[in-house]
Amino acid sequence: MTKYLEVLINKNIFTYQTNKSIPIGTEVLVPIRKHKASGFVIGIVPKPNFTTRKIIDVIKLKPQFSEELASLADWIASYYKCYRSKAFELILPKQKH
Repeated sequence: MTKYLEVLINKNIFTYQTNKSIPIGTEVLVPIRKHKASGFVIGIVPKPNFTTRKIIDVIKLKPQFSEELASLADWIASYYKCYRSKAFELILPKQKH
């Protein structure tokens, strides 16, 4: 059964499809324009009324944040009237430089 997932990529949220069971918080590889990018699954949504592309692969099998933290980020965005992507920046794992 096809599932539709919201994926956060560089402060933008896109919808992709998959036939696999991929939990929220998982880092995935997705096509974006003519390139590939990594992003984090932040939600499951109903079938959209636009064409979606398939998730290419799972980068890390273990989710990088929990469903509860994703719910907290959604609450923060709603309560403080900010973009969801900005709220998710608070819970995403920090990149080492």
